[in-house]
Amino acid sequence: MITVAIRTFIIYIALNITLRILGKRQIGELEIAELVSTLLLSELATTAISDPGVPLAFSLLPILLIMSFELLTSDIKNRSPVLKRIFEGSPGVLIRRGVLDQKEMRKMRISVEELLSAFRLQGIVSISDVYYAILEQNGQLSVILRKEKQPPAAEEMGIPVKETGISHAIIVDGQIKNEELLASGRTERWLENALHARGVTPKEIFLFSVDDGGEILCIARENKDKKGRKK
Repeated sequence: MITVAIRTFIIYIALNITLRILGKRQIGELEIAELVSTLLLSELATTAISDPGVPLAFSLLPILLIMSFELLTSDIKNRSPVLKRIFEGSPGVLIRRGVLDQKEMRKMRISVEELLSAFRLQGIVSISDVYYAILEQNGQLSVILRKEKQPPAAEEMGIPVKETGISHAIIVDGQIKNEELLASGRTERWLENALHARGVTPKEIFLFSVDDGGEILCIARENKDKKGRKK
């Protein structure tokens, strides 16, 4: 039992290191080569954990080789457009300038029902609203609406807007995240003043965030009487 636990821990650490080196992606964004590597790593890990009779090195070495192959092929693909196209394929333009390309749909093995379902998931009611629909290499569908169907931009309406950038969660569940405070460009003194102005302490806060435009969101923890505030 102890042997199995130790082997499991070692394989767990090895897979974590391998996947961190290979990079972070969601499952739906994996390319075919990356998916193959992930499946192989999963199979190797299962064998190493479930069969104590297999020497641990017999599993660790293939994991190292798969990681090396993936890094090598990634580098080669980036250097050669031809190989990149072979390994990753090319985007499929299913709708071009408002015209549905039936030949491309057959080539990509995409049915009309699947296309309409993908549109509905993006809040698109009619296929006639779409000017371009592109099936990317990772399986995601990129959609560009016709100009008249696109929501008007503030610039087009003559409305002045301020860039908000990204939101920085400085306090989460009562804990101050110093790296987020630093990333926001604010100081500890600024945070102290902001909390003092709201009459709260970090321990009373569930979420305190500020975006690059200076918009602050302050939500109290549920076990306190204070309500969420927004400034």
